[in-house]
Amino acid sequence: MRIVSFLPTATEILLALGAGHELVGISHENRAIAAVRHLPVVSELTYDDAALTGEQIDELVTRTYAGGGSIYRINEPLLRELQPDLLIVQELCSVCAVTPNDFQAMLSRLQPQPRVLSLKAATLTEAFEDMRRVAWEVRGVAGGERLVARLQARMDATATLVARERTRRVFCLEWPRPLYNSGHWVPELVALAGGRDELAAAGAKSVPIAWEKLRAYDPEIIVAMVCGFPRDRALREVETLWAYPGFAELRAVRQGNVWVTDGPRYFNQAGPALADAVALLGKIFHPERAGGPQEKEAVRLPAPPGR
Repeated sequence: MRIVSFLPTATEILLALGAGHELVGISHENRAIAAVRHLPVVSELTYDDAALTGEQIDELVTRTYAGGGSIYRINEPLLRELQPDLLIVQELCSVCAVTPNDFQAMLSRLQPQPRVLSLKAATLTEAFEDMRRVAWEVRGVAGGERLVARLQARMDATATLVARERTRRVFCLEWPRPLYNSGHWVPELVALAGGRDELAAAGAKSVPIAWEKLRAYDPEIIVAMVCGFPRDRALREVETLWAYPGFAELRAVRQGNVWVTDGPRYFNQAGPALADAVALLGKIFHPERAGGPQEKEAVRLPAPPGR
């Protein structure tokens, strides 16, 4: 089979199933995955995200989609050359990765016309179901069941480890300016790791949160999992939180419990790394039981110079 993956989730699932060799092309988001970095890249952003701040990116994306546009550009000649049997995309979020709408017009021009598998998990249960769907395409049901069983066992191990600890009051941050909460499967991961995020709802989309609402909530722990940004880029963006009035007085800030993670690696995608995400949250919420995170997993937000 010849597969083009427009979604890191799908790529990670294929690799976990031992089917990575069937990939012939990837989207630009997949370049962060070392095992497939050598493959042809069939899409790109229409803007240079390295040249813009997070606030500017939010404004550009909002303006683009309000006008009926897309932030993705697909290399149709390369896609035709690769002659894929299967395209894997997502339809959960129009700004997180390529969706069917981004290539629908060109689909009929691809010969032979590939099948399209669109993943759309919004909850942990649905994430497992998407893994089974990918497995069915390449390895049959048994491969997917084994993968899901392994991940569930790892998540259960973290939940058991922290089960007797006090539930921590947390806030998971998906975007710093404007403030966005976490969504979809993340509140479920938080609960498994021994926390509760009262500003988010399982299965719901990430939405803007008024600063005063977060200030009144006053969480014990803040975990920044900025959508699309690896940890070091996220750290630069999260530093802008210091500009919010009263940020320094939040309990999480005073106690040194504002953590910055790699959102794409652990939280933004509903793939096999979700088990790693639960383990990481367990370390952040309950370091006395789980040992605390390693620097490569998460770092504390440093105070600005002079503070």
